[in-house]
Amino acid sequence: MRSLLDPPSIDNGTSVAEKSSDVLRHPFYFSSRGDSLFAWLHAREAADHYRHGVVICPPIGYEHLHSHRALRHLADGLARRNIPTMRFDWSGHGDSSSHEQSPDRVACWLANVRDAVEHLRDMVGCTKISIVGLRLGALLATNALAREDIENVVLWAPVFKGRDFVRELRAIDRMADAPRDPSGSPTDNIEAAGFVLTADTATSLNEIQWNSGGPRCHRILVTLGDDTPVDQQMSARFDECGSHVETIRLPGYAAMMREPHRSLVPTLAIDTIGDWLEQQISGESPCDLSIETHQLTDLSVHMVHRETSSLSVGVKACSYSEHALWISRSPDIFGIVTEPEVVEDGRPTIVLLNAGSSYRIGPGRLNVLLARQFAVAGFRTIRIDLHGLGDSVTTSPNAENDPYPATAFRDVELTLQHVCTAYGDQPQVLMGLCSGAYIAFQSAAQLKSSLLIESILINPLTFFWREGMTIDDDMTARMLFQDTHYYQSLWKWEKWLKLVSGRTHIGLFGAMKLAIRKLVGLIPRRKHEPRLTDVAQQFRVPSHPEQNDLPGDLTRIAAADRKLAMFFASDDPGLTILMKDARATARRQERSGKLKIHSIKHADHTFSRDSARLKLMKQLVAHLVMHASPAN
Repeated sequence: MRSLLDPPSIDNGTSVAEKSSDVLRHPFYFSSRGDSLFAWLHAREAADHYRHGVVICPPIGYEHLHSHRALRHLADGLARRNIPTMRFDWSGHGDSSSHEQSPDRVACWLANVRDAVEHLRDMVGCTKISIVGLRLGALLATNALAREDIENVVLWAPVFKGRDFVRELRAIDRMADAPRDPSGSPTDNIEAAGFVLTADTATSLNEIQWNSGGPRCHRILVTLGDDTPVDQQMSARFDECGSHVETIRLPGYAAMMREPHRSLVPTLAIDTIGDWLEQQISGESPCDLSIETHQLTDLSVHMVHRETSSLSVGVKACSYSEHALWISRSPDIFGIVTEPEVVEDGRPTIVLLNAGSSYRIGPGRLNVLLARQFAVAGFRTIRIDLHGLGDSVTTSPNAENDPYPATAFRDVELTLQHVCTAYGDQPQVLMGLCSGAYIAFQSAAQLKSSLLIESILINPLTFFWREGMTIDDDMTARMLFQDTHYYQSLWKWEKWLKLVSGRTHIGLFGAMKLAIRKLVGLIPRRKHEPRLTDVAQQFRVPSHPEQNDLPGDLTRIAAADRKLAMFFASDDPGLTILMKDARATARRQERSGKLKIHSIKHADHTFSRDSARLKLMKQLVAHLVMHASPAN
């Protein structure tokens, strides 16, 4: 085994999105063990391609969510080298069918790898296949392809033993601050950062590890994380596998796996993996490999609601469908529609917005679960990626991955126009968590569409945003507002002790700046403070508001004959912020029926516990059904 462990130059995480305009990305579904898996094919536009394709096997759970952006960049980078590249979502993850709590997960995932390889061969015409597996994706790929002929394998920060991975997730579960519902039934399931690993799946994972039988491949590249120690026992197993194995340490893994709004694209790692694969393929001759969308399976898929998880809300079983669509190509706005067989006239179409910088599936896959449950209840839902997030790719690197983009309101307006064109003059509802709640709120205050009847906010952390603010402002406010009003918690010694001891990311100085800013905000606003005139508000381009005027925003939403519903985890600060800044207006609109406020106990900001997600889904379905009835 050849070792190349000297680290290359430091990776600054610079985005390569500005180079993406020459890459075509085709969304599609393919079948695997009775499930429909969502996938993307990345290929160079107007160029000959190698008949050598790459299948990217992602991680599972929260690691899949966090690495989504990086793997999209990797697929783009390989496509620019004329290597057709396919990335897919595992069964029960991402936009694929099924659920993570369905039985027989590991056997299903192993089949997913084999079926993805066959699909790339059969539908695109690739005669040779290489694999890139990240984390658990690396372990699953090597086990799934033990009897397959694969050209090259890249193991990126691989999990070598399933039981080590299970231990990691169990530790994350135990250290999490997310509250548990004391009334819930005890379970052996592992809940790590919003994703569930059932006891049965954990048992199956405990039994798999890298084995020297490996896939039958020519070369293996092992890329270790920033500070991952070399496993000498594993090195010996690599020597036994008969393949030419190289090991290299690449920076950027830890930064890639941060929360989506903080993650950085590991461009050096992506370029190194691309260089290595291209070097292995370069002896082959590119050919006129025509890659057309008709070669792929249809962009729609039929699904059947099954009572297989704890997330059923008790609605009778029925079937529904999903399909991918481009809401716009200039700018890129991508979405997935989930709809029942029949949508009753007058039922609103629900548009689900990104939460933070998480792509359209949402934290803990919440948006997918909501969309499918809404379909069972009879509602059409579109979950979208705002431009610069997820698979709505921007050509401007500075605009990528911004959870509060000023262009969000343009994107929402384009989406609502698309809904009107596609489905007629049906009512429309915006819904979002965190930053998505803010965008839904300000869209209701600013957009002019007469079809927008309601915005549903889930744990908004702010009702106001201006350019130059960062998400740290929201996170700091959340910490300081938690449990009580800000000006009360400000004087709690334990809050400051936490800051002084270094247990927060903003530090003491950052907290003091926020404290001063918030205390100044408690001083009543002067009567002559400049405001937007009604005429200026009417004709300006929708964007972030020019001033923090929560009572005014609430009044404008009510005047537009739109309703608001707000769903708060009981310990989340959003309700406290609402009551501090606009108590009188909010209470008045509650009495008039224009505003509904709901509280959910034993839930955290992203509803990362299974029981909390179920409570939220039940309340949301009940709210939508009640307001969709003719009497309302």
